[in-house]
Amino acid sequence: LADGIYSPSTNNELFPIDMINNVSLTGESEDGVILDAESIASVMKCYGVNNSTISNLTLSGGSASDGGGIFCSSSSPSLENVTITNNLTSGYGGGIYCLDNSSPNLVDVTITNNSTNGYGGGVYCLNNSIPSFSIENRCNIYSNNITNRGRGADIYAFNCETIDVVVDTFTVMIPTNYHASSLDNFTFDILHAVNEQIDADLYVSLDGDNANDGLTVQTPLKTIQLAMSIILVDDLHPRTIHLADGIY
Repeated sequence: LADGIYSPSTNNELFPIDMINNVSLTGESEDGVILDAESIASVMKCYGVNNSTISNLTLSGGSASDGGGIFCSSSSPSLENVTITNNLTSGYGGGIYCLDNSSPNLVDVTITNNSTNGYGGGVYCLNNSIPSFSIENRCNIYSNNITNRGRGADIYAFNCETIDVVVDTFTVMIPTNYHASSLDNFTFDILHAVNEQIDADLYVSLDGDNANDGLTVQTPLKTIQLAMSIILVDDLHPRTIHLADGIY
């Protein structure tokens, strides 16, 4: 694929792109080749796909019930130098949905700013689906969102063996259930974090600023979502987010 935006409005591209066995899709450059579904469907679907590589491109603008960026069923494609961003689902897996023994190989993949109303804003794994993460060319998973369920904003797994998440950058250094659920489904090897976590009560106000520390009434954060993301909690150390008067 030459550099450019491939979308319904620019070149009458049809979505989702259905990958097939033994075919690879390679872009000229990761930032230059953008597959934009323009909120019509998932960007890409893989059904029983193997021996295929998706590389050097960006997947965005996907909108579906499951798998806004990539819907992956019984498939094990390789993703190399891929950005998956600004995709949305009403169900599960805003960035990637992995179903029924899907094991994509992830090499230098960035999954960020994807959203879901269910679980797994970044990645959702179901029924023995275990993505593999490159140690040499690490991935990045951060700042993905959940708008309803409150768990697994970055990654969620159900009925799967342990998934070893190896990344350069994650939303936080010590994931809570808000970021990864259930926590006992994962091990983490994280080098860097986008947000510093805070082991204390937090304060939020409409007059606040997300650049504040959120530790006092005088220095509140602006959004509940950020407070949920950075507060450090567990069963033995519950915390409170205090909301000032106002319409959120």
